[in-house]
Amino acid sequence: MAKLQEHLRHVQKIEAERVAKHEKKKADAREKVEAKKKEIQDRNAQRVAEEAETARKIGEKERAFEKKRVEEQKVIDKRIADEARQRDLARAEKVKEKAKKSEAALAEIHVKAEEAQVKMV
Repeated sequence: MAKLQEHLRHVQKIEAERVAKHEKKKADAREKVEAKKKEIQDRNAQRVAEEAETARKIGEKERAFEKKRVEEQKVIDKRIADEARQRDLARAEKVKEKAKKSEAALAEIHVKAEEAQVKMV
């Protein structure tokens, strides 16, 4: 009977070691899964952060481009206005010259008309 009890204790010890080993494997597997989940979460968080940074940089570039475009448009508009002002001044000068020529021609006609009246008299 003593041998049977000793054998029973030995079997219980072996069974307890097996259960302990199984529990340790389960715990190790759980830790491994948790570590993998954390790694995936960290990668996802890093990707989201990188995407946010990329979006911020794109936004900065878009704002800089828009600012530059507006400045260039202002320069173009100013140049167009200057060219229009120069054309207007040139046209005004031509109109003045034509008016002077017309006045000179009219004055010449009046002089000739007066000469013709003097000759008639």
